[in-house]
Amino acid sequence: MTVSMNGLRIQLIRNYNSLTYKLNNRIDDDSNIIVNADDIQREMDQLRSCLVALAFSHIKGEEEFTCMSDDTHFESFNYKDEDED
Repeated sequence: MTVSMNGLRIQLIRNYNSLTYKLNNRIDDDSNIIVNADDIQREMDQLRSCLVALAFSHIKGEEEFTCMSDDTHFESFNYKDEDED
């Protein structure tokens, strides 16, 4: 069976470009980036989702493309515990 990864690759590129565009437009004269976390939340969530999908993709019998361990962790961006509010 052949599986196309094109959709995943397109999403990665689209979200990377969108995030980069937003960050580039927020660079000040001192080369600092000040951005509201909510302004980049969608891109960060989408990039994380794509990375999770890519990380847990594997090809049976391929040593170089094996399954990740179950304890693989992906940090969440701008995560707030609902109990804090």
